[in-house]
Amino acid sequence: MAIAVGLAAPRDSPGAFGGADAIRAEIDRATLAWHAPVVDARTRVEQGQGETWVLLASPCGTGSESAGNAGVGAAVALAAAAQAAGDAPDAQVEPFVGIDGVGLLVHGPARPGESSQAHARRLADSAARALAADEIAPARATQARTMLIARAAETDARALGGLALAVAPGHPSWLDPDGTLFGLASVSDDAVAVRAAAVRAGPLRLGVVANVDAAQADAAVRAVDRWVARRPGEERTCPAVAAPASPRAGTYAVDVPPGALSEVLIGAPLPPADANVRAAATWLAAALDGSDGLLARALGGNGPTATPLARSWSAVVLGAPQAPALVVRLVGSDPAIDAAVAQVRALLDRLRHGALRDEDRTRASAALARAKLAGSLDPRARVIDLWRGEAATPVPSIDDLRAFATATLRDEAFVIVAARPPRPPPDKSPAR
Repeated sequence: MAIAVGLAAPRDSPGAFGGADAIRAEIDRATLAWHAPVVDARTRVEQGQGETWVLLASPCGTGSESAGNAGVGAAVALAAAAQAAGDAPDAQVEPFVGIDGVGLLVHGPARPGESSQAHARRLADSAARALAADEIAPARATQARTMLIARAAETDARALGGLALAVAPGHPSWLDPDGTLFGLASVSDDAVAVRAAAVRAGPLRLGVVANVDAAQADAAVRAVDRWVARRPGEERTCPAVAAPASPRAGTYAVDVPPGALSEVLIGAPLPPADANVRAAATWLAAALDGSDGLLARALGGNGPTATPLARSWSAVVLGAPQAPALVVRLVGSDPAIDAAVAQVRALLDRLRHGALRDEDRTRASAALARAKLAGSLDPRARVIDLWRGEAATPVPSIDDLRAFATATLRDEAFVIVAARPPRPPPDKSPAR
């Protein structure tokens, strides 16, 4: 270990500035700062797990992004992941991009003969060096932006981007953290570097799922913490988040290439930071979703010989916590998509007037239980839940769900985005 201390001479002093007392004071301040933990660590031990999992991310997420740079945080995560993967080829490195966090997920088994603590330090070093210490190489930033722009040009991403612009005006990455085509096209390599520097200077949270013992998890925490540059007395806080603007209800069109399937998103905006409302929306989405859900019944998807109006459908809650919305997605051929949308809007209107039944709530409860079980069996989902520290969500009653539907599923409040191919021009040949 080596310590370098630089003391600048005052501008108004003709001679050199220094002295043993000043040097000792600076070393003492640096030592105190070095021993003060910086990273917010959350650890868990799962003995027998095949791999150790490390998730390091900024809890600021996409809060500071606007329409002009929507997706810059995702570019930082992708670029840092590529950089870390190049330096650690024997570990699995994944970008972590969410509304509530931007960072890296690193996991992998131990090398032959590698101790458990050395294993944890190796994975933690890979995540921390790429995200919290090294600058993003311009080539990595360019590669990340190119990948995200190509993804944002796809039909489903363009539809989601249009919905995000209407649900969260001025801040589309509050609903779509991968960013929009406009935002990503406006971002430069320098902007990615600036955002990465802000991540390094801001708060960092660490989630570790160790597969041996608590000492292994502690080794990962210490390894990450030593990569983080710090200054005595500094406070790491997220930038202030702008107040959300009111959603812009209405119907919006998105052009897609000829011959592509049509896609329609129906969004019902929700009030932010309301756990009870978000829980009710999640349960209603579970009642709508699935092969035996309310959407399948409305679209004629039940029965082995039925021909549904749409090829696929889903319901999910997106955008929490800043710009949450209950979103129904329909994909199908252009001639049938209008009928599918009409059926779904009629279904939502019936739910608004109290059509939700006890058996619908029971089916939603079973679907959520299956999803929770699947998540508990996935170590990736477990380390993300550990990082987020999500508390138990309220369980709404049937009356709660009906009250939520009455208050939320208002047709005049919907944001509808229709991504459709151009229609052929009318035949202008003269009639015989």
